[in-house]
Amino acid sequence: MTAPTNTQAQRFLLNERLIDGALACVASSDNPNESVASLLECLGTTYQCSRVGLFEERASGDFGNTQEWCAAGVHSKMQHLQHVPAEALEAQVSRGAALISLEWEGARDNGAMHGVLYLDGAQKSDTDGCRSEVPANIIVKLLAATLAYRDELNLREENNTEDPLTGVSNRRGFYRFALRADPAECAGVICCELSGVRKANRHAGYGAGDAALKELAHMLLENFRRPWVFRMGSSDFLVCCPGVQEDLFNRRVGVLLGILQAHEIPATVRTAWAADTQDGLEQLALQAMSASPRSLPSPTRHRHSHLWD
Repeated sequence: MTAPTNTQAQRFLLNERLIDGALACVASSDNPNESVASLLECLGTTYQCSRVGLFEERASGDFGNTQEWCAAGVHSKMQHLQHVPAEALEAQVSRGAALISLEWEGARDNGAMHGVLYLDGAQKSDTDGCRSEVPANIIVKLLAATLAYRDELNLREENNTEDPLTGVSNRRGFYRFALRADPAECAGVICCELSGVRKANRHAGYGAGDAALKELAHMLLENFRRPWVFRMGSSDFLVCCPGVQEDLFNRRVGVLLGILQAHEIPATVRTAWAADTQDGLEQLALQAMSASPRSLPSPTRHRHSHLWD
């Protein structure tokens, strides 16, 4: 059996380092964007590139540079490499760059997604190897699989309308609810902002702030219909009350203030009511968020009861 030459031995070591590094990149993070960035860095450092870029095909047929790795001292060009025609990318081969085609399964039932891996500044022997060697092909397949996983997570996030911490609908759920609202119908909006979350997190850890948010969400769900309750921000909740007349709305706000006081929940309540929502429920919500805080006219204790039976 013929012993490998020094060049072959170096190539074997390079391949081994490349595969080990790529596997570590994918295994080290649950965030696919971080994994893609690490894979680009792995390719760039292994093949001694000055720049490695990921170009993804857009619906218009051109390409956009969505992620990039640059060697030390090399300036980023990603911001300027958007809406690049395929011909312009292919022309980079003549100046020594290596292009590797990528294809991965789309998450929106619109067929395969396509991209191009761009390696610049490497030695010709290295870029030739990157195109043809089995280890590099493994990296490309890992990258494609990671991009497919990223797209799937993004689609799930777009479709998800529930806040995972509290179980109420999130901001995206509110916008969908607003789209279905009857503009001719009266509506009231309650903005409920929990105070002291950051302070609780600083003094007792994030579990303390989370517990306070869950308590307020649980109280709102006990007293309002679930489809009306939304978590809009880190400590902000919104309650939409469609079809509720103004006098009844104000009475129920008073009941809510009493419940918050009785249970010593440090929340600020702001409200807005309109005879119709021709300008959109979103505008009424913004009006509520900027209104003056509401307060109880006198200390009154209330038992928990569903406010809208």
